[in-house]
Parts: sequence; structure tokens; C-alpha cells
Amino acid sequence: MFSSYGNESWESLFNSFSSLYLFSGFLNYFYLICFLLLLIHFKFLNKNYFIFLSLFCLTPFAFNYVLFSPSYMPDQIVYIEEISKLKSGNLEALDFSSLDGIKRGRLYVATYLFNFIPLISYYGVNALAFANKLLAILMFIFLYNRVKLYHLIWIFLLPSFILYTSVSLRDFLVIFISAFSLIWLIERKFIKSFLMIALVLPLKIQNFPSLLFVWLGAFIFRADRSIWSFISMLILLGIFFLSFYELIINQLFFYKIAFLLENGVQSGDLDLEPNIFDSTPGILQFLFQFPFYFFASFLRPFPTEIGNPFIFVTFIENIFLIGIFFLLFFRLWSHKSYLRLMLMILLIGLSISLFIHSYTVINLGSFVRYKFSVFLPYLIALMVLYNKNSKFHE
Repeated sequence: MFSSYGNESWESLFNSFSSLYLFSGFLNYFYLICFLLLLIHFKFLNKNYFIFLSLFCLTPFAFNYVLFSPSYMPDQIVYIEEISKLKSGNLEALDFSSLDGIKRGRLYVATYLFNFIPLISYYGVNALAFANKLLAILMFIFLYNRVKLYHLIWIFLLPSFILYTSVSLRDFLVIFISAFSLIWLIERKFIKSFLMIALVLPLKIQNFPSLLFVWLGAFIFRADRSIWSFISMLILLGIFFLSFYELIINQLFFYKIAFLLENGVQSGDLDLEPNIFDSTPGILQFLFQFPFYFFASFLRPFPTEIGNPFIFVTFIENIFLIGIFFLLFFRLWSHKSYLRLMLMILLIGLSISLFIHSYTVINLGSFVRYKFSVFLPYLIALMVLYNKNSKFHE
């Protein structure tokens, strides 16, 4: 495979919009075109969507060096560096005794998963964007007979969906795995679903509790089949939270402080105790704060937070996504009473991860990015339920 691992070429790659960068990108793009043609030839994909998906695969050329500098999303460079080290056999050993080692562990998981996605070239800050595009094509095929066509097209035209499949970040990888886990759960394929959920734990631990809750609710408690099982599950969840409150809040507070420090806040400005965990809120204070973070998780970004075109687009998109989610939710609730327990399980699961991100992530840009990776899989799950239980088909 065509790649470069030298330090000098590495530096020049990220400091210039070079002909080699374009050449590498077009190699990967034409590779995706060939992949689409093979899918059409073997009847996995309808030829009517070839032009749409071909144009969709072009968008990695429109972001880095065009709409923004690669330094705007610097994690891209980290992922490209790590997969290049992996390809050349120079990946460093992990040290789990330190916080940095644990953080690198999450990076390694994403790197190894990206390594299973074949590309022609890994030279260029947008290289892994084409891996995300390949995953998006597979998602298109997977969802084609599971959601209504106009829902599928809406998903692929969402600005955030286009963005996160056009950059070299793990966000779409998280979306892809989470969506498959929820869909297989709805289809009662519990083992497949759990295997996908297990991948989320090291990849994006903040998203894991919600997916685990939904899986336990549907498979272990069968809470989608019985109101008493549903109530029992909620009671046990409450007992679990109260029993392990200190551990749970310590972890949430730790992530909150870590995000603050990453965003340039000085530790001396935080008025913390020498032992950081002595500063965690008590249970009454936490419960008092809960309503704000809960509603903020759904509503942010607020109109008062719009400070640039990216946040404005995200604000409009969020209104659209929330509207579609609750429109489908209440249509199913009104007309399909047997789905109400499953709908509640999905809503509680979604709320868990949204709350975690709302409580821990201070930076607005990071929050809307993480929120999309949580919200879209649950919206797709609702679309699958809606299509599966609708009397009307295209």
C-alpha cells in the first residue's frame, strides 16, 4: 500500500496542501468508486444510488485545507500517525499505570479497527475519512431495507453526518458500531448486538452505559415485554445508583475536571480540594443539578451560544433531529402500544449518555460532536422501528 512514514515528509504533509496529498486522496476516492461498482455488479447496491454515493464520497476534499485547517481538528493527525506506526510496526507499547496510557488505549482500539478497513493510501490527513466513507456505504446497504428511503437520504444529507465521514476521526466509527448494536437488538439478535456494544467500551466509554442499559433491558430483564419487568429494572437501577453513587459521581467528576483542564482552565482556578474526589458534589447537590444537565443535553446548543457558522448549522440541525426523533417517538407511542416499553427503554438509554456528556463536557464544540455520535444511532433505531411497524411503505 502506498504510504509514507518518514519524519520530514510527515511534517511537510501536514503543513501544505500538496499534490501528493491530492494524489493520495484521489487514489482512495477511485478505490471507493470501484467498490461501489462491485457492489452494483453483485446486486448488493441499486445502481440508482451510484451518483448519489459517488458525490457523497467526494466530501473529504472539501473540509481539510478548504473549509478549515487540519489543526482545527488536531486529533486527525494523531490517528493518522498511529495507524502509520501500526502499518510500519512501530506502534509503542501501552502503559496502563498512567492516565495517558489509558487514553492511548482508547486510541489504539480505534487504530486497530481502522486497520481492518482496507485503503489504497494512508498518506494524508484525510486518509481515514475514506475509511469512514467505506463504512458509510456499508451502512447505506445495511439500512436500505430497514428504514424508509427518505429517512435514509435524510441521514446521509445531515451536515454532521457529512462532516464526520469526511475527517479522520473515530466519531463515525462509534456511530457505525452503536447503530448496528441497537438495530440487532431490535431484531432480537442479542449476541451480535452485545459484541458490537463490547467494542464501544474501550472505544468510547461514555457511550457504553446507555447501550448496556438498553441491552440488559431487552435481553436480561425482557422489560420491553412486561410492565412489571420494566418497573423491576428501574427499581434495580435506582438501587444500583444509590449503592455505587460515590464511585459513579467520582468518575463523572473526574472526567469533568479533565475536560476543563484540557480546555485551558488552570487547576488553581477550580477551587478543588487537594484530593480531587473530596470536591465531588453530594447526592442532593447532584440531584439538584440533574434537571439542568438533562434538558441541556437535548437542547444544546442554545441560541445564545451561536458564535460561528459551525455552531449555527449545528443549532439548526439539532432542532431538526430532536423534532424528527420525538415525531417518530410519539407516532409509535400513539399507534403501536405494544412498543411503548421498548420506546421508554430507548429514551432512557439515550438520556443516560446525553446526560454524561452534558455533565462532563464543557467545551461546546466537543459536546455537539459527542452528542451527535450518541444521538444518531438512537434516531436510526427509531427509524427502523417505525419502518418495521408502519402500514405504509414506499
